[in-house]
Amino acid sequence: MQVKSLLVLANSFRRGGRCIAGRELVATAGSRFGSWVRPISDKGEGELLAQHIRLGFGPPLRPLDVVKVPLTARGSDPAHPEDWLVAEARWTRESPCSADVLSSLVEHPASLWHDPHRRSDRVSPAVVESFPGHQSLYLVRPSNLRFKAWKEFDVVKQRERPKYRAMFDYGGIDYDLSLTDPAAIDRFIPRLPAVGEPPRDIQCTLGERALLCVSLTPVFNGLHYKVVATVLETP
Repeated sequence: MQVKSLLVLANSFRRGGRCIAGRELVATAGSRFGSWVRPISDKGEGELLAQHIRLGFGPPLRPLDVVKVPLTARGSDPAHPEDWLVAEARWTRESPCSADVLSSLVEHPASLWHDPHRRSDRVSPAVVESFPGHQSLYLVRPSNLRFKAWKEFDVVKQRERPKYRAMFDYGGIDYDLSLTDPAAIDRFIPRLPAVGEPPRDIQCTLGERALLCVSLTPVFNGLHYKVVATVLETP
């Protein structure tokens, strides 16, 4: 087992659990922050359940928290090089970081796994493999960020389902991705229309202060899907 200290940049919904990811804190002369790390479980698609996030008492984990996470080994999915399996041991919360650090962590990929033959929220495994130095998480600064929200009826599960999307421009490409950040949903989308009503369109008020943690899912029905895992704000 080894323990990594992470600056949390994502704590989002994932298949009935949570997806937590962040940058490793390292003690080197060059930079305080190392590579991305995404703790995963051996359940389902790697989602973390309550028994995996062993923080004890205190508030729920939030972006900009710093936490020491016990890990056992690297994950086996080559499309997710940041994955590490969690150990059955307690996590330790440390002092959080200030939002001032976020600007120094912004990344500048040419695109967000752009696949010219598909919709902007999905990409084939072959295209993912074609990107040199591939990673499945990015922290980027978008333009023209806005949200869309509505309800639809799930005939299979016989219940209403809320749907949330984040639309933005990046690198000359328009993206329309699923929004899985519960804090952003609570903050920016306080009310959903009823089933059958038109979707709500909401312009994000953060402007150039907005940052997005964008994540690539494991393969589902032959494709990777892209999600906005967290909406962050620089000072």
